[in-house]
Amino acid sequence: MSPIRSHLLRWLLQISSTLTLLYPRAFREDYKHEIRAVNKAIMDDACERGFTALMLVFVREMVAIIQSVLVVYLSSLEDLREAHMKSEIVPGGPQNGTQGIALSGGPGNPKIRWVSGWVLLSVLAIPFAGLLMAPISTFLLAVVNAFSAFGWFTIGSGEITQAIGTLFGLAITTSVTQWWLLRPFLPSAQRWIPVTMAGWLVGGLVIAAEVTLSNSLGLPTMLTFALGAVSIGAILGGAQMLYLRRVIPNAGWWFVINVLAFSSLLLVGRSATSLIEGLVVISLPGLITGVGMRALIIRMPERSGEATVSTQRWGRSLPRWSLLIFTGLSLILLFFLGTWVYAKSHLALAKNEGIYDTPDEAVLALNSSGWGGAEVIRIENVHAGPNFPNGKLPHVWFGGADVYLDRIPVGGRWDYYAAGSYYLRVEEGWVHVSEGALPEYIGWVMALYDLEGAGD
Repeated sequence: MSPIRSHLLRWLLQISSTLTLLYPRAFREDYKHEIRAVNKAIMDDACERGFTALMLVFVREMVAIIQSVLVVYLSSLEDLREAHMKSEIVPGGPQNGTQGIALSGGPGNPKIRWVSGWVLLSVLAIPFAGLLMAPISTFLLAVVNAFSAFGWFTIGSGEITQAIGTLFGLAITTSVTQWWLLRPFLPSAQRWIPVTMAGWLVGGLVIAAEVTLSNSLGLPTMLTFALGAVSIGAILGGAQMLYLRRVIPNAGWWFVINVLAFSSLLLVGRSATSLIEGLVVISLPGLITGVGMRALIIRMPERSGEATVSTQRWGRSLPRWSLLIFTGLSLILLFFLGTWVYAKSHLALAKNEGIYDTPDEAVLALNSSGWGGAEVIRIENVHAGPNFPNGKLPHVWFGGADVYLDRIPVGGRWDYYAAGSYYLRVEEGWVHVSEGALPEYIGWVMALYDLEGAGD
């Protein structure tokens, strides 16, 4: 073994040994030597196989220790002692004849890699919610316009419909992806979808009320964000508990886990100074809830395999080659249908905000109002031109201006800013599409489906 690898092994073992301090004191005194011995045996073996194997095993064991800590806290110490360690508590499995609580997952329990899937889908739910925002907001806008035609009610700003669309998108993506992961392990898992959607929608209303109240009271932005994070965690966790308390012992822990998970987002405004750090912080809620859910599932009483079998029945009835063909054709159809819906819905939202004769006029209209309580006193250097100088996608332009305010706005640093955004030509004129909506991609889809307006 090389000196560098030997030094790394000692350092990793010291980290794992430190993590055992998370166990309750009585449990730690009884089993800390056994846990450390098993960890050392596993990591010594991995170290002989190379650096990559050592790091993979280290990550697995760290997750297993954290998982084990949750299991121990969710269990009574007397129950563990009465069982005389018949179940597998030591992370890593029964290597070298060691007994313990199996954290690698049995036939009816999720494996450790299941947590990584939970984290990945939790992160991916955010951009997918953004993709669903425009179609949902467009539908909502059409419904509102239909009612407003009769004078029943109206929504004053398209930003409200977009916020509601984003909330519905998050509710749909998180509830469906989490249900898909939970269905092999929880009975009647389809009930997870309505309670999760209800939690998101109610939580969104509460956050909107908190933001309105905070703005009226002039509360600090970070305090408002903290209240929102705790509120959505508590409401979402409480809603999901309505289902979990029927199938999982100690389901009340899920409320605490959700509050901790969403509270971890507060790190975004404190330590996330790069894209990588931001991704790590955004992954924390999924990691906390994934590890917590796995700990709760492990504590469930014995279950029949009915849920697992029922989820696989359809797949077993078709040959593999036919499933591959069906999946491939479905993805192709979904791509072309999804691109058309995405572009059309974003263009519909843009048209609702305003249609202008020229890009310059759109630039002036977009930047004529201040933000953060400041008022616009003048706009200079208005300019707009094709985004692609080579003539590609001539209906996609980029425009901007120098905007001067009467004072420094709330949350700002200067009393002026250089505005810049994208403007797309449709049949009726020019519309503004924000950079976050991927205007260049929308422009490509417009050319693909002949949705762009005629040239001058």
